[in-house]
Amino acid sequence: MAYIKLDEGFVFGQGIFSTLKVINGQALFLDQHLDRLIQSAKALDFTSSITKNVINDHINGKEMVDGALKIILSPDNLVIQERPDPYGKAFLPAKPLKLAKWQRHSSNTLLQHKSTMYLANKINLKQIREKGAFECIFLNEKDQITEGSFTNLFFVKDQELITAPTSAGLLPGIMRQWVIEHFPVTIRPIDWQERQAFQAGFMTNCLMGITPIQTLESVHYQDQHPLINYIQEEYSAKIYKQKASQWL
Repeated sequence: MAYIKLDEGFVFGQGIFSTLKVINGQALFLDQHLDRLIQSAKALDFTSSITKNVINDHINGKEMVDGALKIILSPDNLVIQERPDPYGKAFLPAKPLKLAKWQRHSSNTLLQHKSTMYLANKINLKQIREKGAFECIFLNEKDQITEGSFTNLFFVKDQELITAPTSAGLLPGIMRQWVIEHFPVTIRPIDWQERQAFQAGFMTNCLMGITPIQTLESVHYQDQHPLINYIQEEYSAKIYKQKASQWL
């Protein structure tokens, strides 16, 4: 039986986590996840002995083939949990988004780390799902779009791909970075009112990949936009049809 120590992570939320997609017994973007975990641990004033071998040994020990792996770190704890991947290899259809009631503040640099202080995300997500939406969207104190409760956001405006900077108050997601590295992306502040000028948009996270946005409040977007379709096709080709050494 595993025991959790009552450290600063348990009592005060001084912890971080990351959720990895496992395909054919290998964790996708493992190096990037570990780098972010280690850097975030330093930013939250603790260290961790997490390594690739620890993760791979866990996957092999559990005989995982496909699934999801959650890594949780705090000053005195390392927890690894495996569970089924709810998304698999199929992309979800376009989903509706609604505005979260609570705002973020761009000066809160903790938002740039996937910390275990996650209650605000869960509360706002629960509220919008009760209204029939799939994901909520957070604004900052300047009424700028930041991110979802568990996703990063991209928008298409006249064939230009746009996403908000981390300085607006958001997590530098692993899938967000993959899109930025593989496609031309304009990184700039996005005003809430600008949502009406976009033709399309999509969400990213490591489990579900790339999911188009159907609506953002009352604004409707194209379900099948050529640029988003192309990005999904490229992602599938690079991720699902190649060996793990070619995933980067």
